[in-house]
Amino acid sequence: MDEFELEDNLEFILQSIQELIEDQGDDNPFGEVNQNELLANLVNYDQDNLMPDVSAEDVANGKDVQGIPWEKMLFPRDQYREMKMRTYKNYQNLSYAREDAVEHCKHVEKDSPYYDFQYNTRHARPSIVHFQVCIYPVIVSSFQYNMWSLNRATAELRNLVWATSKHDVYTVHNQSLTHWSSLDQISTELINGDDCIIPKQRGHGSQSVSMVQFTTMAVDKDLLVLGGFQGELIFKRLEDDGIVFSTRVTEDENAITNSLEIYEDPNGSRRLVAANNDCSVRIFDTEYFDLLNHYVFPWSVNSVSVNPDGTLFAVLGDHEDGLVFDPKCGKAIGKLTGHLDYSFSSAWHPDGNILATGSQDTTCRLWDIRNLSQSLAVLGGKLGSIRCIKFSSDGRFLATAEAIDFVHIYDCFADYGKSHEINFFGEIAGLSFSPDTDAFYIGVADQTYGGLMEFSRRHQHHYLNCLW
Repeated sequence: MDEFELEDNLEFILQSIQELIEDQGDDNPFGEVNQNELLANLVNYDQDNLMPDVSAEDVANGKDVQGIPWEKMLFPRDQYREMKMRTYKNYQNLSYAREDAVEHCKHVEKDSPYYDFQYNTRHARPSIVHFQVCIYPVIVSSFQYNMWSLNRATAELRNLVWATSKHDVYTVHNQSLTHWSSLDQISTELINGDDCIIPKQRGHGSQSVSMVQFTTMAVDKDLLVLGGFQGELIFKRLEDDGIVFSTRVTEDENAITNSLEIYEDPNGSRRLVAANNDCSVRIFDTEYFDLLNHYVFPWSVNSVSVNPDGTLFAVLGDHEDGLVFDPKCGKAIGKLTGHLDYSFSSAWHPDGNILATGSQDTTCRLWDIRNLSQSLAVLGGKLGSIRCIKFSSDGRFLATAEAIDFVHIYDCFADYGKSHEINFFGEIAGLSFSPDTDAFYIGVADQTYGGLMEFSRRHQHHYLNCLW
């Protein structure tokens, strides 16, 4: 993962606003808006106002799913969306024209919703560790429109939402891991990264960690694992208090834990695979937490995912090409060539034959593992890079999250030619299907209008018409 630093420059931002407002062209989206009001809003941006939760009943009565009071805004929702689409600039690591990336995208028909909105809670609002700078429009809590906001975002990964049942979700807010119960509507803190975390188990490389900035997570059955900005790994048994094991996998200064996955190897043993910015993939035993294997790649590894039988890894990183990797022999057995920029996410269909990869080039590519000569299909995003990908456990749906504002749910049984598009405003911290696929969660990390959004699966019921 490429790290990028830029000093905050208010003068530059104000100058950009001034130039855009003073543009008298026909395409200026701001029309006759008063520039003094816009500039005042930039200074008066209030990030600490916690908005109330939003229910399905609220939405049925006309409320926005994020609680945004559009009637008090300078612009209606549609106009704000239009401006956002025009002004948002997707970060690129490599030089290419976006038209080239989306040239061969599959035509996808917008379908009726597969999942219906149920609830949006602020009490489990996820947040993201920001690595980079981007400038894009935001909605401000003072119910006005703020032209530009400086946010350190776009390079981070987005796996900070995990549903273990349709009512139980784990998320990260700042340095806190929380559990959200949608039944009780209660958020409970389980781990505070600011504390000194002392593991129960000693030896095997175990060490205390503190001031941890959580960057990714994985949950499987009773085991939860968190990754940190300085290469930390933290293991927790969900039925036990405390932390069973913690460590730092490397002393390299470029150590970010980018990706975690818990899986079963072909022998039935449960393992953890971790991808880090030090160009490494590491496999750990999940009983005693021993390091079993350590593989080094020529670039920082942003994502590693495991096929259903535990025999193959998809390894993606700071390179336009990805790899299909055999952990048994420690060698790449295939190359994924087609993306035009660095890749950040991947997932395997439950049948083991289809692999989905997401890239900074704003596309998700589908690959048939039996023939990697070219991708099976290209699915295009609307605004930004594809940061998170998940298949539902029944293999029916593929969900992809862009860095901001858009989540797409594709119907795999329709050959990915139909989709349910969910759009809102804010950075996306992660998404998760529940194991039974009845619930779907999206974490929105916007500081004012963010929240954990819950959706329920829409089932088609067929009834027998009887003649009396």
